[in-house]
Amino acid sequence: MRAFIKTLAFTVLLLWSAVAANAASMLEIARFPADDDRLMIDALYWVPDKPTKRLLILIPGLSGAVMGGGLHDYRPMANELSAKGIAFLVPQLRSLNNWPYAYFDDVVKDIGGAVAFAKSKGFEEIALFGTSLGGPRIALYMAKKADPSVKVVGFIASIMSPYLEFQVRQPEQERARLDAFLQRARDMVAQGRGADPVAFENWFPNRHMAMTARSFISFFGKEDESNAVSIKFAPQIKLPAVVIHGTADEIALKPNAEAIYDSLKSSPKRELIWIEGAKHYLTPGWIADTIGKTVADWVSANLPAPTETK
Repeated sequence: MRAFIKTLAFTVLLLWSAVAANAASMLEIARFPADDDRLMIDALYWVPDKPTKRLLILIPGLSGAVMGGGLHDYRPMANELSAKGIAFLVPQLRSLNNWPYAYFDDVVKDIGGAVAFAKSKGFEEIALFGTSLGGPRIALYMAKKADPSVKVVGFIASIMSPYLEFQVRQPEQERARLDAFLQRARDMVAQGRGADPVAFENWFPNRHMAMTARSFISFFGKEDESNAVSIKFAPQIKLPAVVIHGTADEIALKPNAEAIYDSLKSSPKRELIWIEGAKHYLTPGWIADTIGKTVADWVSANLPAPTETK
């Protein structure tokens, strides 16, 4: 039933997006294998009406759902990108369908599948962006298995890591609660009970994280036990990079954006762009419009433009 609901929600999003899609682009559902060929990845895929060799891949946050914690509005970004001759792909990650048992590092296989799909469609210049937890996801991919077709990267409303984000956002009592919870999870793994369920209540207000002990550590652990840490791998990124962040982000508070920008030490060009008054999600209206235009303008200016197919 849960899988059916997720599939239905994805379909509703597709229909909702298609109704208001700009005539300059066509929205499709793409389906391609992950890099390990163990499962298929579904994705929203906007294609400009004119052939192009440029594509932006946007990796979602938290559970890997395209819709995220709210109803993201990708239409403005898709339309702005299409107007500049750039295709747009938003994959739904494997962690969505297996959240209690998900392992953070598996995202490398999912992103690898998306990049392979892009290359199979003839795209030669790829921008790889991530929103929220998607930021640590793209940082890990770039460190572990970067494809030379990826030419630029971007972090939208991204976090340092779930653990570090929690340290910034929460008071001392809540931080101590998380540390105690993580220690219990570590003890369970050491006892051979890593597949046993655990539940951390109110990670966000009224939003709980129910996972196995091993899975929880892989997503929410400290830097030495989790790879869900953008600032751990960002120093290895040697491409132009942008950090786009709302000044009113209620989840990824400002220190996240500043730390990610500072960690991009090897980037030949890095920018930190603040969106005044924007919150965490790409909500319909001025936030989605502004971030969509900001992303499209930056990518268009920084992603190499090969000779397009005529």
